Amino acid sequence: MKFCFVCNEYPPFVNGGIGTFTKEIAESLVREGHSVTVVGFYNNLKEDAFEVINGVELQMLKKPFQSYLLARTRLLYKIKKLHDQKVFDILECQDNSGLITFLPKLDCKIIVRFHGSITYFNDEMKQRSFKDYAWKFLEAKTIAKADQLVSVSDYTAERTRALFSIPQRRSIYTIYNGVVVDKDLVERDYTENSSFNVVFSGSILRKKGFFSLINSWDSFNSEYPGAVLHIAGKDNQGVLERILERNGLIKGLKYHGILDKNSLNELYDKCDIAVFPSFSEAFALAPMEAMARRLPVIYSKLSSGKELIPEHKYGYLIDPNFPEQITTCLREYKALSISEKKKIANNSYDLIKNKFDVSALTKVNIEMYNKVIYGEN
Repeated sequence: MKFCFVCNEYPPFVNGGIGTFTKEIAESLVREGHSVTVVGFYNNLKEDAFEVINGVELQMLKKPFQSYLLARTRLLYKIKKLHDQKVFDILECQDNSGLITFLPKLDCKIIVRFHGSITYFNDEMKQRSFKDYAWKFLEAKTIAKADQLVSVSDYTAERTRALFSIPQRRSIYTIYNGVVVDKDLVERDYTENSSFNVVFSGSILRKKGFFSLINSWDSFNSEYPGAVLHIAGKDNQGVLERILERNGLIKGLKYHGILDKNSLNELYDKCDIAVFPSFSEAFALAPMEAMARRLPVIYSKLSSGKELIPEHKYGYLIDPNFPEQITTCLREYKALSISEKKKIANNSYDLIKNKFDVSALTKVNIEMYNKVIYGEN
């Protein structure tokens, strides 16, 4: 099959979950013998670029005059031109910002995957602005174009259906995000020492629960002054800088900036536990990537959290509205015996390997694509 994915954050560019997902599914499809093109526009490109990485054809567009509107227009023109040349079987786009709302009709099947729209996240965070109506219009029109709707979690499917009044007759498949799992990964080394390393990775935003983590860390670090909180991710909005300005030097904090995947895995391997106290997610990759390194996680019970960690034996779930719950979990985990820590680490790794391995989920996606193309759904 011939695929086209619309993605504006494909690695090695700075990316979030959508970029990581697109890379994993695109390369997996190529390994299965399919043809994949990824098209998107990017900041700071002086000219359009073309590259093939691991068999995936990347069509990277510059933003004319850094204009978002002009970039969207060029994106639609490029998709149409590429389709005329290649005749795609499947065009897939995320719901966020309604990128293909004004795309002319193409002779291919369109998949819209719910990674979390602007409307979805604004509703989750109870944020309101005059722009909401415009975003909802664009996202609703993109959803209406789809031959098949897919969601990365049951929670996101249900909330998106309600927010956009999607009729019950329209099916929404839930296919979870997957991560690459090292099947030969050995058990972690639990040598007794006085240090205790905690890691947070992802965008430094309120939505990600970063303020809750900082509030809990101050309390935990006062009890365990040797503990270190490692932070890896982008701080485009200067959140960390503002926190430090307001609270002064926060003890035991180390900021690593944006790390590539290998460097992030190395950091995970050096840490004792990861914390992801998000207020809202569609289905986050970051906690899965940590668990795939046998690193226990403290995750959020809000939104789709319980779909990743259904039981306590796989990790900890907290409500980020109550930062003291993070402190309690850190304290509880630190006090566990080595055998108890190993059990949680191995359980979390096995969960990812058995349920969220990208190779297995690629096969599920291919089955879905075949049903859409051949009308079996």
